[in-house]
Amino acid sequence: MSDKNPRTPLAPLQEELGARFVDFGGWDLPVLYTSIVDESDAVRNKCGIFDVSHMGRFFLSGLSVVEDLDRILSRDMTTLEPGKQRYSLLLNEDGGVLDDLMAARIADQEFLLVVNAGNLESDREWIESHLSDGTDLIDRSKATVMIAVQGPEAERILTEVTGDDHSESKFMDVVGGVYQGVPYLAIRGGYTGEDGFEVILPNGEGLMLWKELIQAGAVPCGLGARDLLRLEVAYPLHGHEITKEIRPHEANLRWALSKKGDFIGRSAIESNEPRYNLIGFAMEKKAIPREGYPVVVDGEEVGVVTSGGLSSRMPNGFGLARVRKDSVEESLEIVIRGKNNPAKKVKTPFIQDRVKR
Repeated sequence: MSDKNPRTPLAPLQEELGARFVDFGGWDLPVLYTSIVDESDAVRNKCGIFDVSHMGRFFLSGLSVVEDLDRILSRDMTTLEPGKQRYSLLLNEDGGVLDDLMAARIADQEFLLVVNAGNLESDREWIESHLSDGTDLIDRSKATVMIAVQGPEAERILTEVTGDDHSESKFMDVVGGVYQGVPYLAIRGGYTGEDGFEVILPNGEGLMLWKELIQAGAVPCGLGARDLLRLEVAYPLHGHEITKEIRPHEANLRWALSKKGDFIGRSAIESNEPRYNLIGFAMEKKAIPREGYPVVVDGEEVGVVTSGGLSSRMPNGFGLARVRKDSVEESLEIVIRGKNNPAKKVKTPFIQDRVKR
């Protein structure tokens, strides 16, 4: 934790709940309240809430906004209907991933981009430098909070607290509502693989919503649980599975590329064969693999763990690794504190998501 790092508006309430803060992407954020195991179990079995207000929220509008974003982002924005959201990538000219983000079409000529906190400033500068004169970008990151409500009871609890019926929305739907007399956005999705919502609303009302969600039975959760939950469903994390040095087809993200749009980075991707594979692995005995641990095949180092952990839903440690293309068939070893530990290449996701489709 650093006295110089910013905190979200919800930080005082989190301190009252006994949250333990850590430095994450230049922010002081809760890593846990009780334990990572209890909090991740709450999300898988009931309902957990996460403060994700540190993430950037850019609202873009204008006559050319669709064409601009269709060129700047890797996914096709022309077919994204109002009231829908789509995962996309922000690429440089070399095809490297500057960031991964969610693009929501709020109206015909209005979009919301939710970007990673550590890339907020650089993303905004990059996007603004590629916009047409008639497209405006308003950064509402500081004026709003974003709360992720996740788990099988998320729909019931959010409906109970807001008074708005969210039963008709499905995965990636963007709907509006009114809470405490002010409008809010509820986007059906999240970063855990569970059903749930990401709710965006002004700061003052966000404080009230956080309190009422807990009163209704939601469990406050920290970054530790969030990271474990996303790893179980093999969702990538920027700076780990994807970086500006890694192209999408080297991180199992070909599906996040438009088939027709001439987006930034496309020519570099098409003219370069992938150098790496991103694989899932499971340890054969109980051991905890961590980011940066070497991956070895037949005595040769072929890659590195990008994310790893231990879960109550998996028998042993597991994770994702970036390895040289076609270097791993089935068996591999993870070097943990100087010792080679046997593991197997496995299919991902490690557990199936339960989003509402």
